Amino acid sequence: MSSLNETVEPANHCPGLSYKGNLRAGFVYSVDRAFVSSCRTPCLVLAGNDEAHPFPISEKVAKPLPNAKFIPEWKTGAALVSAKVRIKEFLAKHTPGWG
Repeated sequence: MSSLNETVEPANHCPGLSYKGNLRAGFVYSVDRAFVSSCRTPCLVLAGNDEAHPFPISEKVAKPLPNAKFIPEWKTGAALVSAKVRIKEFLAKHTPGWG
């Protein structure tokens, strides 16, 4: 295997293996809304902003999660600085032995 492109292209020819096949009725592919609503595990959701990770799906996942923290902007500039603080706080609160 000499490049990533060699591994990605064959997956595009297999139904269900591309990221577009991963969105089930406008939601995530691995679990349904009922599971997400019942999940009591603290979750940190960093919003996506590309075709494979659309922002609206991030919102749809975070909203029904009972113990979710949602970070809508986090990739650059002041938003990145702020997100780093929020991520560390989240991990400190929810990870035994953290810090």
